[in-house]
Amino acid sequence: GERALAMSLFKRSIALEKSPKAVFLLAMEYAELMMYDRAIEGVEEAIRLAPEFSGPHYTLSLLLYNQGRYEEARAALRPLVELASHSDYYYHYGVALKAVLDHDLPKARKHLEQGIAVNDQNPAVAKTMVGMLEQLNTYLAETDAAKAAIANSPPKEDLDDKIRKQIDLAKYREFMGGELAKLRAATLNEAW
Repeated sequence: GERALAMSLFKRSIALEKSPKAVFLLAMEYAELMMYDRAIEGVEEAIRLAPEFSGPHYTLSLLLYNQGRYEEARAALRPLVELASHSDYYYHYGVALKAVLDHDLPKARKHLEQGIAVNDQNPAVAKTMVGMLEQLNTYLAETDAAKAAIANSPPKEDLDDKIRKQIDLAKYREFMGGELAKLRAATLNEAW
């Protein structure tokens, strides 16, 4: 189908000239097929070919995050935060994902909002981030409501903080899964 044709074209393009964009887009096709190891290898290759581009750094961290490889995801975010200008939307999205990894969801919301505000270059990525922000806001509202319900209930044995953070992270991870497909589509419009 279409995916097989796209992959064939990306592979031919890469055989002729190893363009970082073609390598990256092929990697995203692998991610769509849930071949995450190949996707990660491809994104890492795109980064080696063009380390100055922010998009692949962010995507690598998101792929690693979705694979439960949190420390590697955190490490993949470092170059993004160092490379990007503080006015770059990828900087804010990288800080937001790092905040999720650090269980600081209010900070994640703040940086998603800032990233959306400064993203006048890529409407498709902005749309993806707006969706993430909406999901995060819904999650935070549900969490606040649950905390209020717990506060108003008779005292019970309190959950350990670490377990509570794992529960929060697991729920947030649910809505992150679909964001890879949106990011792949958004990359088609991004300047390299």
